[in-house]
Amino acid sequence: MIKAVVFDLDETLINSKDSLIKYFKLLYEHLGLPYPIEKQELLYTAPEKGFLETLFGDESTLHKARDFRDSFSVEDHIAVITLKDHAREVIEQFYGKYRMAVATNRGETTNRVVEHFNLTKYFEMVVSSRTLQHPKPHPIVLETLMAKLESDTSNTVMVGDSSVDVATADSVGVPSIIVGEYARKGLGDYQLESLAGLPELLKSL
Repeated sequence: MIKAVVFDLDETLINSKDSLIKYFKLLYEHLGLPYPIEKQELLYTAPEKGFLETLFGDESTLHKARDFRDSFSVEDHIAVITLKDHAREVIEQFYGKYRMAVATNRGETTNRVVEHFNLTKYFEMVVSSRTLQHPKPHPIVLETLMAKLESDTSNTVMVGDSSVDVATADSVGVPSIIVGEYARKGLGDYQLESLAGLPELLKSL
């Protein structure tokens, strides 16, 4: 029987892909560099912490990128993010039935996004890329959350949308439930078209 549910945030509970892509396109435009379309998936799935340093080795370019990041309007970014279909109703349905947490590679904006949608009270812990020594998919993420949720690998699931979430689940041996685009490609232990199917799936596990 499932006791604890750990959710990814971006593209699992919220629609943020377009907003993140817009941010990086503006960043590359600001730097006078061509937008690396071949790296686009990495841009919106990689851990935020240290990511600019990974992208830009030149110190002058890195300095400009940091200045852009620090001056970028977080509120403008959040304003265009929306909740995924069925996200709120599923979370509200789970409240009091399952212990819940968030594990995301989003950075310092994480708590503001969760607060923006009035979801804070539902999650016992929110782990971002800056919370622990290592981000997803390092096992410390789920180990920390399972300790907080008083659960273990036999009664915890990871709900996400990407290979990073699968790798995170695999790092400690919990089932991964993938929702959306990559579910249609067979990624993860279980696949769902949308969050609407999550309650019934958890009942069966």
